[in-house]
Amino acid sequence: MATLDPRTSLTFDPRAIATALDHFRVRWVLTGALALSAYGAPHRDDLVVSVHVVPDGDEDNLDRLATALQALDAVPAADTDASPSHATLRDQRTWYPWPATDENLTGLFTTRAGRLSVLSPELYPVARVNARTAVLGGMRVQVDHPAAAHEIQHGRAAPAGRLYVEGDEIPPPEFPAELAQAL
Repeated sequence: MATLDPRTSLTFDPRAIATALDHFRVRWVLTGALALSAYGAPHRDDLVVSVHVVPDGDEDNLDRLATALQALDAVPAADTDASPSHATLRDQRTWYPWPATDENLTGLFTTRAGRLSVLSPELYPVARVNARTAVLGGMRVQVDHPAAAHEIQHGRAAPAGRLYVEGDEIPPPEFPAELAQAL
């Protein structure tokens, strides 16, 4: 179910974003505030305003990601440090997801389903090892470790190569009922 992003007055429908990624068989790990909510962090609409994903950097996977971004009508979010090449309004009109490269597909995008932050595929190998499976809107989703997701939520990259799963006593991710129903 779509909600309204209170900061931008844009639709925010994480399920539509996850569905597009799933439909095009993109391998990715969910991170950031939405991932934290799966581990019990309070879900606040004013904090969860974008979906943060770490895609696999495999060439075929990046091509599928480009197709998913096109299906979501994605454009770089203008004038943000996180947008590809610090996109301008002109860039929004001319951006095209191909070539499907890390540089072209990493950044903050505005889509018809809300904001999507695509993080560097270089983070995928560790994110994938740290990830645990949760159900989001009826789909099985790989959810990043809460410590790494917390770092990303606060604009910091998790320490490179840091494996969190070994010996951590954390519950498996499970989205809160009210959030799962909204998705």
